[in-house]
This record gives sequence, C-alpha cells and structure tokens, in this order.
Amino acid sequence: MRLSRSELLFVVTSTAAGKWTEHEILAYLEANPQRAFFSRLFRDGGFTNGMEVGVAGGRFSEHFLRDNAGRDGPWRWTMVEPYPPRDLRHRLEPPAAGSLSWAARGLDANVELTFLEMLSSDARALALPNASFDFIYLDGAHDYANVKQEMVDYWPKVRVGGVLAGHDYCTHGEHVPHACIGCKDVPACGVYTHPDASGTFRRAKTQVGVVRAVHEWLVEQNPGLNLAVHHTLEDFTAESLASEGISWHDLVLTKTRNPSWYIVKTRGTVEAAASSPATFQHETHPGLLVLCMCLGLFVGLQLWTRSARPRHIRPERIGR
Repeated sequence: MRLSRSELLFVVTSTAAGKWTEHEILAYLEANPQRAFFSRLFRDGGFTNGMEVGVAGGRFSEHFLRDNAGRDGPWRWTMVEPYPPRDLRHRLEPPAAGSLSWAARGLDANVELTFLEMLSSDARALALPNASFDFIYLDGAHDYANVKQEMVDYWPKVRVGGVLAGHDYCTHGEHVPHACIGCKDVPACGVYTHPDASGTFRRAKTQVGVVRAVHEWLVEQNPGLNLAVHHTLEDFTAESLASEGISWHDLVLTKTRNPSWYIVKTRGTVEAAASSPATFQHETHPGLLVLCMCLGLFVGLQLWTRSARPRHIRPERIGR
C-alpha cells in the first residue's frame, strides 16, 4: 500500500521521536485494558507531555510519576485542580516539608511539574498550547455538560497520534445513541470498592451522562472522521499489577472500578470548534477529489469539442 505525503510524514516523525503509532497504542492497551497502563505510554511509548484535569488528591498523577521515575529523558506533567485537598497540597510541598511530598521522595527528579489551581474552563488553562500534549486525562466533573465541554476545549491540545481519555465510562444499561465507532460496547458499572454502613457492596452510580457526552461529541464535532472510542476494563488485582511492576495499586484503585474511555487522535483529523484557537490539519476528501476530476474532464471535453468544430471567419476580417 502506498502512503500519502501526510501519512509518510506522520510515520517518519513518530519514528524519529520514538513515539508509538496509533496501532501500537491500541494494541498495547487492548492487551492491557486497565487505566494503570496509560502511564506506560510515557515509560515505553515515547510520550513526553501529559496532563490530568481534575487531580483531586493527586493519587493517579502520583502513579504516573512513580511508574516513570526511572525512564530515560525528561518529561512534563501538568495538573489542573481548582480545589486542592490536603493530600495534594502535601504532595506538592518542598522536600523539607515532610515525607509525603513528591520532592522528598525524589519523584520530581526527571519531570517538569506544573500545577494549575483553577477550573478547567479558566482562560489560563485554555491558553495552554494546542497540539502540544501527548496525553490528557479528564477526571474532574462527571456530568454530561462539563464532560462534553472539556472534550471540546481540550481535544485541540492533543497532538496527532496522542490520546484524550477520561474516567467513569459505564451505565446501568440505559439506552445511549451509538452512531459512532466503538459506541455500542458500553461496559456496565460495577460495585463500589468499599461496603456501605450495612456491609453491602452497592452498585456504583451510573455514569450515563459521561457516556452520552462522549458519544455525542464523536458524532457532532467530528462527523466522518472515523474517530473511535475505546475503553478499559479495570479487572485488575493487586497481584496482577505487581506482576507488571506496579506495586502501588492503591493509587490506581478508586471508590469504584469504573472503566475509562480513550480516543487516539488519528491522522487527518480536523479540529472541532473550540473555545480556544485550534490548529487545523486538512486532508482532501476522496469524494471531493473525484468530483473535481469529473468537472475537469467535462470542461476539457467541452473545450476540445469547440476547438474541433469548423471555424467560420467573416470575410471582412481577411487581410486586415
């Protein structure tokens, strides 16, 4: 198969940068369907710039730092959290402040950390450069309106070949329109990881709003681009993660085992309208190309036909 110029440029750039291709990313995450392995896109997949929107206490961000503590080369991690709790403040303290800080434990040795204490809709957050992040994880508000708006706002900031992902992708079986690739396979919400006061492990709250936002964004903002949504399974155990070198499963486990969704930004993607200026990449649609060729052929045929007809020259023009 012959590659187009844009495809060849993408392959050459990805290979030169040492970043996994779209197919490599999908193959790896399908073989390791837990959100804990998003960090391996950095450790093994060549990603160097990531962000978590909605950090809470900083546990999942710490997972990324610990899993990449021994990686070769520097990398960057940005955190957006408007209401940092005590745990996150302790993690961000200088080394002398206490053993809980990342600096005291050496987790910031090879990473450039940026903490933005603001809402995801803040103008300063939206001013972050477009097409500059390899990976963005949305884990702030989990209602329909906020998730959909964050997808619109942060999708342009993901580079081509990068990943936009988010937490809590599951339902209780409610009907959600699925006129998009991968949208039929919505996992069911599991049970809470801790029992209630009666000792019962209740079923986790439905996240149908998140699912609806993801599906609608795929259809409305990216028609015909063949973007697909994928999801994790979160069927890990402490032992299964430890066998892969992740001995801190408590940083990955939340009060639920709700799956995460993720979308790989494919080549030829046209940016959706966003609240901040987007970087546009254009790729000619095959149907438009065929139409232009047909129009060109028709015009050329008409010109040739006219030139082939006998020309009637008015006598008075002869010899002038």
